Amino acid sequence: MRIPNPVIAVVADELYQHHTHAELNQLFMASGALGEAPVGNKLDKCTRWMQQVNGSKSPDPLSVLGSLLENYMEVEIAHMLSMQSRGKPVASASREHLRRPGWLITKGVRSFWQGHRSRPDH
Repeated sequence: MRIPNPVIAVVADELYQHHTHAELNQLFMASGALGEAPVGNKLDKCTRWMQQVNGSKSPDPLSVLGSLLENYMEVEIAHMLSMQSRGKPVASASREHLRRPGWLITKGVRSFWQGHRSRPDH
């Protein structure tokens, strides 16, 4: 299965804002993205590299996507557990989390995963 273009756009926009060129190269290679790092600004690099991953049969594009987002997902889970341990219900933690920048990436990806029967192994 391929990474949908709207997901590529959201993920690329989030990644380029938080990483240097060197960090992006390392992140994509560690996530299993094959080939040379695309040339261009950071946003173009992220977008093109995910498009390259979509064009290959190995590794699975969704596995690479899952690996790219793994740290972002863990941050949200840690935030939710922290809120719950302080006596706030998860619903309250969710509302607070909605106000934080970057939440749309995890919400968008979570919604994307819920629409499919299986998640990639990572």
